[in-house]
Amino acid sequence: QLVGQLMQGASNTSRFYPIIASTDTKEAVQQLQEAWEKNGNKEALEALKTCNNFEASKAMLTAAKQGDDKAMLRYVQLVSDNVSDLDDRCKRLSDALDITKSADTRKAIIKALGATPTMTAFINVGKYLGDNELAYTAAYAAKDIAAKCEEELDYKQLCETLTLAAEKIKAAGSADDGYAIDEIKKMIAEAEPSPVYQLSEEEEKEGYEMLFDGTNLDKWTGNKVGYVPVNGCIVVTANYGNESNLYTVNE
Repeated sequence: QLVGQLMQGASNTSRFYPIIASTDTKEAVQQLQEAWEKNGNKEALEALKTCNNFEASKAMLTAAKQGDDKAMLRYVQLVSDNVSDLDDRCKRLSDALDITKSADTRKAIIKALGATPTMTAFINVGKYLGDNELAYTAAYAAKDIAAKCEEELDYKQLCETLTLAAEKIKAAGSADDGYAIDEIKKMIAEAEPSPVYQLSEEEEKEGYEMLFDGTNLDKWTGNKVGYVPVNGCIVVTANYGNESNLYTVNE
């Protein structure tokens, strides 16, 4: 309030923006966001980047979509520090990956996903093991998620992803990477294979068909992102299973 009074008589109000941002209040975020979005004041945006209030994340994401990598990094930090729900955090970070093009910024997002131990985060970081620029970071993220994830990870996907992660880490050649590889080998060795279901002879004679053998959804169609096979079960992944349904291919 005091700074606001001083600003009324000032010739250059932008000089006060860092002070306002340091209060970390909702009112400060609103004032700075308005100065940036409505008046195009870049100093207001720079001040917003120093604000620790999660309300500033909206402006950071808007600026990131316009190509501001520093705003994206700030958005990732705000999400990591303030969003405690792991599924919500995972979705925000995964969406951010689709926005940014900078390799360094993507590494920061993947690293943040590595500290978000969910099944979806594990699947998402695994997609970047084939990217030469991002593979090393993705490998460590996959290892960290697998070590701390309380959700059950599918045996086949776990082993395939971690095996590839170990290869990417080994290729880096650092001495300290050996510990990470040993940790990965231990996780793979302790993982239990998925059950594979089969029809009995009697069921086969009666004409039954195995719609789900515990390993794949080949005979299913629809939302295969929200519904995934995990160690003999069809699991609905949180926040992803409510947009559409899963159906058998044939009636």
